[in-house]
Amino acid sequence: MNYGKITAIIGLACIILLSSPAVAIEDSNEYGERAYEHILELSEEIGQRPAGSDEELEAAEYVKEEFEEYGYSTEFQEFTFYYEETEENIDSKNVIATREGSTDKQVVMGAHIDTVDYSETLGADDNASGVGIMLEVAERFADIDTEHTLVFIAFGAEEVGLQGSNYYVNQMTDEEIENTKAMINLDSLIAGDKMYVYDAMSDTEMDGDLVQDNWILDDILKLADNLDLDLNTSPGEHEHYPRGTTGPWSDHASFAYEDIPFLNFEATNWEIGDGDGYTQTEKHGAIWHTDEDRLEVLEEDFPGRVEERLETFGEIVFQTLNKLTAPEPEDTLEASMTEAREFELNFEFEEEVDRDNLKWTLGATIFNEWKAFDEETEEYDGDPFIRFAEGPYIHDNEVTATIAVDKPYGTDDLAPRVIRHRIQELKGYHDLMITDKESGERVNYELKLYPYDSYHTWDEITPAIEEILDEAKDDRYYDYEMVGESVQGHDIPLIVVSDSQDSVDKYEEEILPLMEEDPGKLQDKIEDGEIEDYRYPIYITNIHPDETPGIDAQIEILEALLQDDELEFNTTDWVADMDADEAEEWTETIDVDDLLEELIIIVHPTINPDGREVMTRENIHGFDLNRDNAFQTQQEHKEQKDLISYWKPAVFLDLHGFVRGAFGGGLIEPCTPPHDFNYEYDLYMNYALDHAQAMRNAAFTSTDNEDYKGPDNRASIPRTDYGTGWDDGTAAYTPMHAMHFGALGHTIEMPGLNQDSHEWTKYVVKASFDFIKDNKESVFDNQLEYLRRGVEGEDAEEKVDEYFVDPDLESIGRPRAEGESFFPEYWVMPVGEDQRNEYEVYRTVEYMLRNGVIIEQLTEDVEVNEEIYPEGSYVIPMEQAHRGFANTIMWDGPDFSEWDAMYAEVVNALPRTRGFDADEIQEEDVFDESVTEVDRDELPEPDQYIAQADEYVIENSTNETTRAVNDLLGKGYEVKIIAEEQDEFGQGDFVVDGHKLEEVAEDYHLEVEEYDGDAEVIVLDELPKVAAFGYQSKFVMGEKLGFELVHEYDFYNRWSDLDQEEVRDKLDEANIIVDDEGHADWDIVEEYIEDGMPYIASTGYAVDSVVESELELFEGIQSETTDFTHEGLLRADLNNDNFVMAPYPGKDYLYSNSGTWFTDVPESATVLAEIQEEDFYVSGWWPAEEDEDGELIHQGYQDAEGQIMAIKNELDGQQYYLFANCTINRAHPSNQFPMVSNSIYQALGTE
Repeated sequence: MNYGKITAIIGLACIILLSSPAVAIEDSNEYGERAYEHILELSEEIGQRPAGSDEELEAAEYVKEEFEEYGYSTEFQEFTFYYEETEENIDSKNVIATREGSTDKQVVMGAHIDTVDYSETLGADDNASGVGIMLEVAERFADIDTEHTLVFIAFGAEEVGLQGSNYYVNQMTDEEIENTKAMINLDSLIAGDKMYVYDAMSDTEMDGDLVQDNWILDDILKLADNLDLDLNTSPGEHEHYPRGTTGPWSDHASFAYEDIPFLNFEATNWEIGDGDGYTQTEKHGAIWHTDEDRLEVLEEDFPGRVEERLETFGEIVFQTLNKLTAPEPEDTLEASMTEAREFELNFEFEEEVDRDNLKWTLGATIFNEWKAFDEETEEYDGDPFIRFAEGPYIHDNEVTATIAVDKPYGTDDLAPRVIRHRIQELKGYHDLMITDKESGERVNYELKLYPYDSYHTWDEITPAIEEILDEAKDDRYYDYEMVGESVQGHDIPLIVVSDSQDSVDKYEEEILPLMEEDPGKLQDKIEDGEIEDYRYPIYITNIHPDETPGIDAQIEILEALLQDDELEFNTTDWVADMDADEAEEWTETIDVDDLLEELIIIVHPTINPDGREVMTRENIHGFDLNRDNAFQTQQEHKEQKDLISYWKPAVFLDLHGFVRGAFGGGLIEPCTPPHDFNYEYDLYMNYALDHAQAMRNAAFTSTDNEDYKGPDNRASIPRTDYGTGWDDGTAAYTPMHAMHFGALGHTIEMPGLNQDSHEWTKYVVKASFDFIKDNKESVFDNQLEYLRRGVEGEDAEEKVDEYFVDPDLESIGRPRAEGESFFPEYWVMPVGEDQRNEYEVYRTVEYMLRNGVIIEQLTEDVEVNEEIYPEGSYVIPMEQAHRGFANTIMWDGPDFSEWDAMYAEVVNALPRTRGFDADEIQEEDVFDESVTEVDRDELPEPDQYIAQADEYVIENSTNETTRAVNDLLGKGYEVKIIAEEQDEFGQGDFVVDGHKLEEVAEDYHLEVEEYDGDAEVIVLDELPKVAAFGYQSKFVMGEKLGFELVHEYDFYNRWSDLDQEEVRDKLDEANIIVDDEGHADWDIVEEYIEDGMPYIASTGYAVDSVVESELELFEGIQSETTDFTHEGLLRADLNNDNFVMAPYPGKDYLYSNSGTWFTDVPESATVLAEIQEEDFYVSGWWPAEEDEDGELIHQGYQDAEGQIMAIKNELDGQQYYLFANCTINRAHPSNQFPMVSNSIYQALGTE
C-alpha cells in the first residue's frame, strides 16, 4: 500500500457493466486455503521484500513458478527506476501471467509483491495477502474457458511510487488500453477491521477531484450480499471520498489515470482516524508498514480474522472475475417481477455433455436458492420462483429447456412498502449460466429482472433521456440541462420542450417579466391581441422516486413529445352519478406539433436521484422531500424552488403513488378542505376540478387493467369523493407550493407499482395536455388573475371566502381584523442592535429571494406606528405577485384544531420558529420612498476580525455561534462559557482567544465584543462527540450545528443496520446521546446512560421512551401524549436563569409536533420550559378526540395549558435533558436548536 503522490493525466471511466456474476467451479479447496499457504511462503519464508532487494526477486521467482504450474504463459517484465530518497537507480520486475481468450478483450488482476524497507514488517497483510488471493484465483481459473484474455500481474516496487504498475501501463498500446475491460487490484486484505471494495477514485492532490466514477460497485455489493459475504464500501462521509471512492495509493491508480475501469479490494476501517480509510484497526491503528504486519501478530491479536478475510476475499474476488469474464450472452431474457413469464432456451456446447454434469445458476446461486418473498416472515423463504417448466433435454451437445420466472413477491403490484423497498435486492441483470462441470465450458444468457418492462434504474435514466434527445425530430425544440446536484452528487436533469427556441425565449423575456410586474397589463395585452402566439409551461415531476412509474412515465412522455407525431388516449363524457352504459367513449388524438405550438412542457424526472438509486422516498439525509417545500432545509429542494418560482408553470403535475383511493383506481387532486387561507382558491377551482375529471376519465377508459378500468374503478378526486382528510392546508407539498404561484397544482396518485400503472400515468398526463391545450387562453388568464390580485393588493373577499370553511362546511372566510385586509401591506424585518437574531433575518431574506419574492431594504430610518425601523431593515412589500407564498411563510398560521384530520404540518411562521423579530404593517405607502430592491448577491458577508484584545465574547444568540464554537473546538482550541451573567456579558456567551477567533470569524455571522471580565466559566476543550439517534438529530447536530457524529446515519447505514457490537463501538466513541427516535429504553442505550453518559431527548417520541425505560435515573417522570402528530405553535415561559435557556427571552414561542407534555417530574429536576396558562395556543393542528360513543378522550391542546415542556436533571452526577416539544422537527424550528446545543455544552463542560 503506497500513500505517496502520483502525477498523471486525469481521465474518466464511463464503462457500465450490466451482467451478473457466474457460478464458481467446484474445487476441493475451501476459499482462502491456498492463499494462506502463499502468505506463509512470502512473509515467513522469504520475509521482508523491499523494492530491488534479493527477497523481492525471490518472491517474484516463487510467483512465476506458481503461475507456470497452473499452465499460464508467464514472463518477467524488468524495469529500472530512479529512487529520489536514496538517489540511486533500482532494478525491479513485474511477473505477468497470461492465458489467451477467444477475443481481444482482457481483464487484468494485480497485487504488489514488495514491502516497505523500514520497520520489522514481514508484509503478511501488505501485501502477501493480495498476492496470495491472486494466485488462488488464478489457480481456480486454470480450467475455466473464458472469451476474455486473463492477465495476472505481481507488481514490483509499489511501495516506492507504484513503479511496477506505472511501468506496465506505460508499455500498454492504445489498443490494449481500449481492450482492457477492467483491472482488479488486491492490496492488504487480512488485517483491517472491515472488508471493502471500491470502483471510483479521487485524487487528494487535486482537492479530491474524481479521476474515475462508480461503474459496477452496487453489482459487486449485491453479489456479496447474495453470497452472504460481509463486504462494505467507503461510506462517503469524507469530503474527498464520495461513497465507493478510494484514493490513488495503490496499483489501481496507474490504470485509473488511463481511464481503465478498476475494482480495488482491501481491508481497513473508514470509520476511525481521519475517516479516510488509512487507519486499519481500532486496536493498533494502521498495520501496514509496521512491526505488527506479520501473521503471528495478526492471528494472536485478531483471532479468526485472517481466516475470515481470506475466505471472503477468496470467494468474492473469484466471483467478481467470473462476472467480468462471463461469455457474451446468447440472448437477453426480459423477466418481470409483476408478470410470470417463460423462456425457451436452445443452445449448443462444443462437445457432447451429460445432463448430470450441467450446473444451472442465476448469478452466483443455483435455481432452487432463488426463493420467493414471504410478506409474513419478510424473508425470501418461499418456493423457488425460477424453475424448469420443461426439460432440460440433452441431445449430444444440444440442450433445450423452458425456464419459468414467476413473480418473486407473489403479486402483480409491488406498491406495499414491505415489498417496494426490497426490490433492489433482486432487481438487475443476472447471468443465467449453464456450466459443464467436466469441461469448464460455459453458456450464458442475460436475465433482466426488473419490476416492470418500462422501469429504469437511476443509472439508466440520464442515458435514456440523452438517447431520446439524440433521436428527436428536427422541428422539435428542447433545452436539456442539469439543474442541480443531490447530496450524493448525482446530477438532476430537466428538459424544456416546445416548438422552437423563439417560443421559449418569448415566454422568458416578454411574458414572465409582465407576469411578475404587471399581470393585469399582460391580461389586457392578450385580450387586445397585442400579444399573440404565446406559450406557457406545464411542469411534470416526481418527488418520491420509489413511486417509480412517476419517473418512467415522464421518460416515455418525453420520447413521444420529441419523436412522435401524435399522442392518443381514450376518454369518456362520464360524470358522477351517470350510468356507465349511458356514457360515450372515444379516442382522443393530440397532434404533437399543434400541442407544442400552444404550450411549453417541462419534464423534471425527479429531484431525488439518491432515493431512486436505493428505492426510498427520502433523500440520503432521511428527509421526505415532499414535506420540505415550505421548510426548504434540504439541498435538493432549494434548487427545485428556484425552478418553480422562475418558470411559474400554469399547471403542475406531481406524479406520486400509491393511493388506490375510494374506488381502487388511484387519486387525482383537488383536495378537501381546510385550505391554506393564502390561496386564491376560487381561481384555483375555476379549472382544477374539470382538469382532474378529464385526467380521471382518460385513465379509467384507456387502461387495460381491470382493477383500474371503468367508472366503478376510477381514480378518486378528494374534492368530490372525500369529505375531509386530504387537505391542502399545508405548504409542505410540491403541488401546493406551485399553487402559490398561480398553478393548477395536482398530486397524481398512481394506483400501483407495475406496468399497467405506468401506462395509467401516461394517459393522465396526455389528458392534461389535451385539457390545457383546449383551454389555453382561459387557464392562463386565470393564473394571471391570481398574480394580479397580489400585485394590486386585492383581497377578493366576496369571491374567495366561500372556499374557506369550518368542519361543517360553513363558510368562515379568511381571518381578518375588522376593516383590514387579510394580507398586510408589508412585512418588516428590522436589523440592528434591537433585532433579536439578525443572522436568521439574512437567512429568511435569502429564502424569500430564492422563491421569487421581492425584498426591499430601507435606505433611511422610517417611523411607523411609533416604531422606528432603522436603515438597512428588510421589507417584504405585499403588493406583489408572490404575496400568498410570502404570507404563508411569515404569518403565525392557522388554527385547524377543529378538524378531525390533517395531512402534514401547517405551521411555518418563520419569525417565530427561526426566532427573529418581524412586524406586520397594515398602513399603505409608508415605505415606498425609502426602499431599494434587494438582489441575492447583496446579502451581507460575515465581519472580518483582526484581534485587538486577548479574548472576545461571542454572543450565544444564533446557530452560527454554535457552528463557530464547534469549528474552534474541532481545531483543538479551548472555548469558555460564561456561567453567570456579569455586567454586559450574558450567561451562556462564549469566550474565545482573539487570534483563534480570526481563523473562523470570516465564515460565520457573529456578534462579538472584546472581553475583559473575570466571570465564572465552564470550559470546553474538545469537540463533543454525539451519538445522534434519528435522521433529524443527525442532520441538525452534524450538518446544521457542526458537532462530531460517531455514526453517520443515512439510508445506507442506519443504527438498526448495526449489530450490537457495532452499536457499542459507536457509543464507546461518543460522550453524549441526542435522541429523537426514542431509544432510551433500548438495552444498550440504557446501559450507557446508566454508566453516566448524558442523554438528551429532543422529541415527544424520545420522552415516551424515557417514561418506558426502567432506569432508576428516570424514576418520577411521567408524560401524556394526545398524538405524536399533533402540532402547535405555543406561547411559553422559559427559564432563562439556566444556561440552556439563557439566550432566550423569558416569554417566547415553542414549536411542538409531538402532542406531548410532562405530567410529573422529579423534585430535583429543573423546569426549563412550560406552556403559559392563558391564550397560549397560536396555530397548528391539535384537536380534541372522542371515542366511538362520543365520550371525550382528551381536549387536544387545551389539556396542555400550563404544562411542563422541558426539564433537566442531575442524579449522582448523571445528567439528562428532556424536551417534549419537538426541538428539531424536519430540521425546521432553528430557534430551538440552541436548546439542544446548550444542553450538550452544559453536560460536557467543566468548571
